[in-house]
Amino acid sequence: MMHDASMPARLYTRRMSDRAHPHQPSVAIIGAGFGGMVVALRLQQQGHTNFTIYEKADDLGGTWRDNTYPGAACDIPSHLYSISFEPKADWSRKYPPQQEIFDYMEEIYERRGLHSRTRFSTNITELRFDEGRSAWQLSTTTDEIEADVVVVCTGLLSKPHVPDIPGLADFEGAVWHSMEWDHEHDLSDERVAVIGTGASAIQFTPEIAPYAAATTVYQRTAPWIVPRDDRPYARWRTWMYRYVPGMRRLHRAKIYLRQEVLAIGLLGKAGWMIKGATKTAGSFLEAQVPDAELRAKVTPTYEFGCKRVIVSDDWYPTLCRADVDLVTHPIERVVADGIITTDGTHRPCDAIALGTGFRTWEIMSPLKVFGRDGLELNDKWSDNAETHLGISVAGFPNLFMVTGPGTGLGHNSMIFMIEAAANLTVGAIEHLGQRGPGATIDVRPEVAAASYAELQKRMEGTVWASGCGSWYLNDSGRNELLWPGFTTEYRRKTRRFIPADYLQL
Repeated sequence: MMHDASMPARLYTRRMSDRAHPHQPSVAIIGAGFGGMVVALRLQQQGHTNFTIYEKADDLGGTWRDNTYPGAACDIPSHLYSISFEPKADWSRKYPPQQEIFDYMEEIYERRGLHSRTRFSTNITELRFDEGRSAWQLSTTTDEIEADVVVVCTGLLSKPHVPDIPGLADFEGAVWHSMEWDHEHDLSDERVAVIGTGASAIQFTPEIAPYAAATTVYQRTAPWIVPRDDRPYARWRTWMYRYVPGMRRLHRAKIYLRQEVLAIGLLGKAGWMIKGATKTAGSFLEAQVPDAELRAKVTPTYEFGCKRVIVSDDWYPTLCRADVDLVTHPIERVVADGIITTDGTHRPCDAIALGTGFRTWEIMSPLKVFGRDGLELNDKWSDNAETHLGISVAGFPNLFMVTGPGTGLGHNSMIFMIEAAANLTVGAIEHLGQRGPGATIDVRPEVAAASYAELQKRMEGTVWASGCGSWYLNDSGRNELLWPGFTTEYRRKTRRFIPADYLQL
């Protein structure tokens, strides 16, 4: 039976909350975003109370706490971008804005009593496995912590990427990254330079352009854009989802299946789907950008889906504004009062907004993780980020990851993947509890190697391997970020913990 995203956790996980727990390993969860929340909630469901969430910031939320730029929102529909066993009936609109997602997370946190389980403003700087004690030593900026198990939930979008542009430090105006938006700075009547045309820039530029004196967008690569078709939910629909939960679950399942079908084309299994999507996106571009010169600038030159596809209704209309200029010449340098491109043009500006994405290739950095025999994880991953299902790394006992390498998605909801990874992780913790104090498990090297090799082999035939440069790729040009399969397959592989895959130490 295929499991869809609308299924509550109790239907696909082993419920053990009614069973005796002879031993509960102490669990340190690093990160209070969606990943950390889901792991904590699943442990609660299993009756496990010996866990603590460590969060470097002073509040929960992760990505949705930090990214508060104008227009910040999710590009996965509301009813799918939510925890399956913590549904929300009253989403305000089809695509959830940042504040509403944060409020949803905060409400769950409060209702499930996770505040008392969390140490905020606690920055974990180093993890070191003590083989003599069979436990992890966690170093913070102020103290040392010991835990039997560590679950790293720091996420993929937690470190802003500030490009190394010559002269950027010499700019005398205001400059900030989208993740660190300066809400105190008034952009009214200022000349604003937007660097980047990724998902964040495409959300915040239409919000600031109407009140800026002028906006100049610096584009390196034109993204593929498809209609967002966002709108508020009608009151009758919200009422129905609240009082007829079966309809809400049906709606969620419909969204999930629609998103999952996209994988057929992205995985290289149906070229006709990519051709159809290309034609649809091209027609959308042509209808929204009547000027032939501008249309040529914003027409992508790589295969549809190779880079992240953006959903937006207002990006093209914003570029068509008389007070918005799109520049495709590369930036040569920044000077005190503006930006100079390689064609020699100097364009003055008062503020620079960086929509340049995240350092997704720095999966663990700056966190240092030392496993057996003093092996450091970033060193182990210097050649390849080898893991078993993006969850376990050979040589690092009792260490698990949520949204680790090879679990990112180009088509569906990451919360689906978070729940799946949390399911296997909690199963492993239950197994450790059954074995008793001091028990450790370490994924077998051959299992992790086979898992990684399969991931890379399957990546070869996907659209993501069609030749474009993207934030999916590491410094070697290898895609170690995405899951090259259907989410149902990842759910199946993580449905239960398999002891035989691990060394029992």
